[in-house]
Amino acid sequence: LLLTITDESGVVSNFDGRLREILKSLEIDQYFEFVVTSRELGVEKPSKKIFEEAMRKADIYSPDAMIHVGDTVKTDVLGPLDFGMPFVFIQRHG
Repeated sequence: LLLTITDESGVVSNFDGRLREILKSLEIDQYFEFVVTSRELGVEKPSKKIFEEAMRKADIYSPDAMIHVGDTVKTDVLGPLDFGMPFVFIQRHG
């Protein structure tokens, strides 16, 4: 999940093309202004390219104008950290 300073939200995921349909079937697609999947770009988080595409879709020009929220250290902490993007790590228990 990405949040921007313009109050937009989007999904950045290492998922495939079914993600949009899943969001729609859960009736939560209307809460996201953009969706970026690794399948579309051919790269996965923590690649900078996936975060750059999210910035482009959100019309944001600086990584520090977005906040990445996720639950996996490698992809949701190290990726944004390397990109210069603030992040929130959600630690899930058992």
